[in-house]
Amino acid sequence: MKKYLQRIGPFLTLLITLSAGHLHAGDVSLNRLFSDHMVLQRNQPIRIFGTGTDRSEVVVRLAGQEARSAVRDGIWEVQLPAMTAGGPHTIEVVGPQKLTLSDVMIGDVWVGSGQSNMGMALKSMPEYARAPQSFGNPRVRVFKAKVTPAETPQREIQRVKTTTMDGWSAATPTNSGEISAVGYYFCHAVQRELGVPIGFIHSAQGATSVEAWLDDEALRELMPESKRLNALTNPKNPSVFYNGMIAPLQRFPIKGIIWYQGESGGHNPQPYQALFSKLIVRWREQWGLGDIPFYWVQLASFPFSSDKSGEAWAWVREAQDKCRSLPNTGMAVALDRGEYGDIHPRQKLDLGERLALLALRAEAKSVIADGPRFKRLEIASGQAVVHFLHAEGLEAREVVMNRKPKLEPGADPEAFRASAGELAGFEVAGSDGTFVAAKALIKGPTVVVSSPLVSQPRHVRYAWKNFALANLYNAAGLPAEPFRTDNFPLPETITQRAEAFRKSLNNYKSSSTPTQAEDPR
Repeated sequence: MKKYLQRIGPFLTLLITLSAGHLHAGDVSLNRLFSDHMVLQRNQPIRIFGTGTDRSEVVVRLAGQEARSAVRDGIWEVQLPAMTAGGPHTIEVVGPQKLTLSDVMIGDVWVGSGQSNMGMALKSMPEYARAPQSFGNPRVRVFKAKVTPAETPQREIQRVKTTTMDGWSAATPTNSGEISAVGYYFCHAVQRELGVPIGFIHSAQGATSVEAWLDDEALRELMPESKRLNALTNPKNPSVFYNGMIAPLQRFPIKGIIWYQGESGGHNPQPYQALFSKLIVRWREQWGLGDIPFYWVQLASFPFSSDKSGEAWAWVREAQDKCRSLPNTGMAVALDRGEYGDIHPRQKLDLGERLALLALRAEAKSVIADGPRFKRLEIASGQAVVHFLHAEGLEAREVVMNRKPKLEPGADPEAFRASAGELAGFEVAGSDGTFVAAKALIKGPTVVVSSPLVSQPRHVRYAWKNFALANLYNAAGLPAEPFRTDNFPLPETITQRAEAFRKSLNNYKSSSTPTQAEDPR
């Protein structure tokens, strides 16, 4: 028995450390981001890192290349030359013992973050419920981060462990239901067109504010009064989700980021543009890879009934739109894919594919990635003429949005409908700023807007509501972006509610307090 235990002892040690989330050999371990089936970013120097006992030496081998590192202050890191897309490869990490990672691919790695609409799993989609066996793509690999708020920036990411996922996993019919629906559709569309392996790191949490994903220093620059809230798990708690779920990723080279967040911004739309712009700039600085692609989903239609103005989300959408002034950014319009009774619309396929169009255009693919965008307003003969960019083949399409939640898209007999051939969603106002519903007619690349109630039009708005039934598209089938031509200030009802919401933040009650994520050093 003693000899048997001596023989299996090293394997028991390895098994125990694997169960703790590390690939470990002796006194050297790999960061939790590394596992079998992973994807490493192509055309970027490859960084592989972990922890160990000081003065140990680590040798890493990949595709005929080798690099060495000594362990200092409990950590080690090697850099290998950039590689083109391909695989599968094997990574060997040699310390006191040897670790091996298999089925490693080289391709493009994307991070998906934000709140619950990014986190919403594919299994919640009606098309998945009908035929789960039709989903999966072995060249799409997914890493799902565990929800881990933290007081300070962490080095190690905590990863979700299920019966079908632990570390990196290829997307299969068995586990695809656990993957972010937006993330899956985005990755599948990009992989199909580019033909390279795609990695997706899912790091999102429901109800989070943009402040929760910004580091302390950035927040202090914008909001010096920002402070921690009572409950670490409060989804509005400044910086805590950045600390636990983004900071640990930023040594790992990636292709870009997709983002779906902003619903929480409806409580206080005014600072959203500054906060979100800062987040984009800071994450890029922290990754140190230049102006990597950063694409997001604009808020869909939803009534947000606690907002008496009926337009708080319209102001957040405008803030999201303005963030495109930053280089290498893009926005997928979701206005037509909302639901009246559910903040989590089920039509994620279109949203993932609209994001994918932005990524494919950046790869010089011949795609149209933008819907009609406001260019300028012309007032002529008592009518307002709106000129658009990306206006080839303007048309009014049918839009159907369910009133009741969790139904097949368009299956609700009481659904809200905008008919094909008749434009909806336009409003016009005179100098008094009182907006009324308007008649809108397509004339070539323009839309002519008028109302008998406004003899001298001055301003036009389109889809300027929380829940907006609007149906202008271009020939590529992409929806027009909401806009306004006025410069009126934020309504007082929104600013008053924002102040009340700010005062209420510390009342959050958490059902449990997570263990503070450890610093592996």
